[in-house]
Amino acid sequence: MVECVLGEQGSDGVGDDIGVSGLCAGEVRREGGREGGRLNNERSLPTSHLPMYFCTQTISHTSSLTLPQTHPHSLPRRIEVIKEAARLYGHQGKQPPSSPAPSSSPSSSSSSSSSTPATTAAAAAAALAASTASASFYHRATEEQAELLEVQSALEKRTGKNENVFVGLSVSETIYNLIVLASDTLPPSLTPSLLLAEAGRVAKKFKVPEKRFWHLKINALAASGQFENLKSFSNEKKSPVGYKPFAQACIKHKQPSGVVEGYIDRVAVQEDRFDLYVEVRLWQKAAETAFRLKDPLRLRQVQANCMMPGLQRSVEELLVKLG
Repeated sequence: MVECVLGEQGSDGVGDDIGVSGLCAGEVRREGGREGGRLNNERSLPTSHLPMYFCTQTISHTSSLTLPQTHPHSLPRRIEVIKEAARLYGHQGKQPPSSPAPSSSPSSSSSSSSSTPATTAAAAAAALAASTASASFYHRATEEQAELLEVQSALEKRTGKNENVFVGLSVSETIYNLIVLASDTLPPSLTPSLLLAEAGRVAKKFKVPEKRFWHLKINALAASGQFENLKSFSNEKKSPVGYKPFAQACIKHKQPSGVVEGYIDRVAVQEDRFDLYVEVRLWQKAAETAFRLKDPLRLRQVQANCMMPGLQRSVEELLVKLG
């Protein structure tokens, strides 16, 4: 499924404006990618068939091609049909404007007296622009869908996995499953590092924004238990999404507080850092953060919940200092 989104949804990169390579507004991203230690092989919901709908509409009116079935042997045929649809959409977007046929109805003749040549030309130009823009979008979408299917087919041959693992999934799901597969038993020719590198290449090829890729990789590594790789990833360079997502992923997947603490210490926003310390019951650090924030309410929160008499007395002293 070629992913598409219009407009921004937030500063974390999950909803960045990325044209035909973004995440579809109606896409259901499958949480985790694994269920009970296995890859999630369920198909996407009907939104994943959107590009094939484009092909159906184009080819049924302009070609004698027959749409393929969805069994594995039809994949080359599916790619061929989608490429043909892309070609036809590209041709449609380059068509010159056609002259509208004159109308002889009384109503149209009476209304034409109130329309100037300028307004008629502007309406015709607007209609042509809308038609050309739609054809251009469908052309790009179907071209990318064909490219994605070819990439997914090659990945399944390399990894020895069946069609449910890659073919027919979105770009984000493909990247996610590549990262998850790095934790599985692999053919001798493949290593976890090769699969992780391949995930990066797919993201680059389909112009996935950096923030989206980081969120995908963080969640996939944590969900598949690759916490050493997650630590290495956090140290590759300064995280464009910050370190809160790393901490949250470790908390979600039940990592020890000592592991989570290393990521919380790197969270830039003090308020977020305090909330994360409280979530994993690191009360001493939560109290220190609250004091740095000069926030008596947060200090009272630590004092009421820590159940540690010594720390409770220390918090009382900090409250006195704050006045």
